[in-house]
Amino acid sequence: MSDRKLRWRLLLGLVLAVGLSGPAAALEVWASSPWLTQMMRFMVGVQGKVHPVRWWTEDGRVVRVSSPRGPVMALDPKEAAEAGVSRSPSLRVLFDRPLPLGELKGESAYFDPAALPFIGQRILQVLATQDPANYRYYQRRLAELQARIDSTMDVGRQLLKGVGVLDLTGCAGPWIRSAAATSARPPGDLWRAWEGGGRMDLLKGALDAAGRKGWVVVMDPWTPSPVASVVSASGVRVVRLSPPKGDDMFLYYYDLYLQVWNFARR
Repeated sequence: MSDRKLRWRLLLGLVLAVGLSGPAAALEVWASSPWLTQMMRFMVGVQGKVHPVRWWTEDGRVVRVSSPRGPVMALDPKEAAEAGVSRSPSLRVLFDRPLPLGELKGESAYFDPAALPFIGQRILQVLATQDPANYRYYQRRLAELQARIDSTMDVGRQLLKGVGVLDLTGCAGPWIRSAAATSARPPGDLWRAWEGGGRMDLLKGALDAAGRKGWVVVMDPWTPSPVASVVSASGVRVVRLSPPKGDDMFLYYYDLYLQVWNFARR
């Protein structure tokens, strides 16, 4: 056989091998909460698909919408248990222990500007094990995530410049307080008492003080009902932050600032 024919056969074999192998399978993972789903979708970008195990209803409640059929990720063991995926053999938790969130609900980690970059870093580490070929891409997406957090907060600080806030939220408080000029939040033991309907005289006093100072009283969909009932009965002006709708996470973060700003300038 001539060298020319041999080269052609080798080339044909290489082409067939590449054609038969096909493109690499895209990354496909599940996330235990809607917040984690949105963060992971931002990080994964065009490299794959992220499916939610749970998602929001129109009033902001979180309900189960799917069962994982592949790798599933959760923020911590508590979030995994809430999603019903603790026993999944492909479960990966970003943090081995529940995050120390005090009196706040677990979702508040996704409203904490200090926690979001660390969550993003853990997502990067897990993605690197699932899809090492695209590690550099995920690194860039993490940098973009941090830049978007910073730029959104900068806008919030401009909007809430000079605005005082009494934070009575169940989750979103860290995000609002990070931009407000002045803010107050009840200590954990007092907040837990209010959750149970106790020491409401102190809540009424806090509302009166906020009214005298001209502060904005802020609640969100996760504010405990005993607190919300007292606030509603008090007659104070209060902004009730809207629940997430599943849009772009940074649009929602920005909209939270905008809601407080629109209320404060009336």
